[in-house]
Amino acid sequence: KNLLLVNAGSVTIDVTVVISVDGNETVKEITLPPGRPVVEVLPEEPRAVRLTLGKGEAG
Repeated sequence: KNLLLVNAGSVTIDVTVVISVDGNETVKEITLPPGRPVVEVLPEEPRAVRLTLGKGEAG
């Protein structure tokens, strides 16, 4: 599975995500709050990344 598990514990994680679509790159900086954020690359759509945060928030 294309699944990336990140255990943030009690700290805040700053993540820079580079999204490349047809050669055009978009850089997004996101901050993951304390908890257990999960970044999952959807196999049915390689360009999509689903981010699930520990408190049930989605971004």
